[in-house]
Amino acid sequence: MKQLLIPFLLLFSLAGCNLSGPLSPAQLERKNYQEVVGSQLDSRPQPDQYAMYPNGQRGINEHIAKTTRYPRQAMADNIQGKVLVEFIVEKDGSLSHIRILESVSPELDAEALRVIGSLDRFHPGFKDGEPVRILYKQPINFKLR
Repeated sequence: MKQLLIPFLLLFSLAGCNLSGPLSPAQLERKNYQEVVGSQLDSRPQPDQYAMYPNGQRGINEHIAKTTRYPRQAMADNIQGKVLVEFIVEKDGSLSHIRILESVSPELDAEALRVIGSLDRFHPGFKDGEPVRILYKQPINFKLR
């Protein structure tokens, strides 16, 4: 009986967590979610609301600045430049199809992919009250001082 109770309690406690559903207005306000303009993926008109991220584009830029680690080999080889990363914010706010559009070097590209992949979950974009997928392009500048 005890063996059945533990999975049931775990399932019951997870059911109360809204892991993939839309955030409430209070949750959005508390974390200061702001729209980040991207591109609609299909032929429909632009969304009514783009995907949102804590502190908007500024929050994304702060995350990049805080989490980016210059690869040692790229530093030793004095490699610098702008890596352009493309990704999709899915209907549940998760990221998918993260890929390099403009490459600098394998080391810097890999770091850019890691940093974008570590972004917090977005609040999805909406069109006509339904969540939609949104395409984003994010530059990451690597510069040695």
